[in-house]
Amino acid sequence: MHSTSRTIYGVKTKEYMKVYNAVCKCLLDIPLDKSLIGYTFIKDAITLTIINGEDKINLLKEVLLPISERHNVSVKEVDKSIRYTLNSVNHFYNKIDESFYPNHAIALAAIEAKPKLFIVVISEYVKSKYNKILKLKCVRVNNF
Repeated sequence: MHSTSRTIYGVKTKEYMKVYNAVCKCLLDIPLDKSLIGYTFIKDAITLTIINGEDKINLLKEVLLPISERHNVSVKEVDKSIRYTLNSVNHFYNKIDESFYPNHAIALAAIEAKPKLFIVVISEYVKSKYNKILKLKCVRVNNF
C-alpha cells in the first residue's frame, strides 16, 4: 500500500513543523504584534529560508512567492505585511530599544523595517540557537 505524506510548502509536514516550532520559540521574545497576518508571513518566511539551507537564496522566488501563493495574495502584499509587522514595535513602545532583540543585526533589521534582511538574520539566529535540534535534513517534495 502506498502512503501519501502531507506537505507544507512542498516540505514534509513533520520536518516543516520541527523548524517552524524553533522559529516560533525564537520569535516569542521579539516585540512584534503577533495578531497581524504579517507575523504569520514572517514565521513562514524564516522557516522556508532555514529549510532551503543555502547560503544564497532568492527570497522573492523561494520564500515570498510560495507564501503569496499559499495565502492567495500578491508578493507585494506579503512584503508590505511583513514590513508593517516589523513596524508594529512602535505600537508597543514609545522608544525602540535594541535590548528588545537577541542581537544587533536583528534589532537593526527590525527597527529599519527591512523584511528581507530581517528574515535572513533571524534565520541565521534560529539556526545557530537550535542547530542540534533541527539537524536540518529537510527535503523538498515539490519545487516552487
